[in-house]
Amino acid sequence: MPRLQEPKKTVARDLLAAFRATPDGITVENLRMRYQVEWQLWAQLVKNFHDPAYHMAYITQCTATHELETAAKRFQEHRSVMALLADSRWQAEVAELMLSRIEAISLMRMQSGGGGWYSQLPVLFYQLRTDSRAMRYLWVTMGVVIFVKIYSLVWWK
Repeated sequence: MPRLQEPKKTVARDLLAAFRATPDGITVENLRMRYQVEWQLWAQLVKNFHDPAYHMAYITQCTATHELETAAKRFQEHRSVMALLADSRWQAEVAELMLSRIEAISLMRMQSGGGGWYSQLPVLFYQLRTDSRAMRYLWVTMGVVIFVKIYSLVWWK
């Protein structure tokens, strides 16, 4: 009798649907604050691979710290290992989806350019201490120049 009955049509559950949706931002930010180092966040992501919030927290952290190459390498390694096992092939698909997101973020960063004029300043400017003698002279010089400009505009017209 079982062979005569119609086979039941089962709808395949899309495992990637949760990963295509946007996770809760508060949860993602709490995860980023709890695990602030890249390798700690990756360890928690591997333990909770089924949760999309961990993936977004990891990608967000790597984007903020300019470690997208590290994230891409980790997801590629995870994809290559999980693709071998039949019961964990969904993890390889999730890793592939995250790799495509990392690629999109990288392309957007490349298109945005190097930033404004401030990104072209010499590194010495960024490393200069604000309480150094050179900075004090700079502030005094800027003050004098601004004062002379204002004075010449007000009194010489």
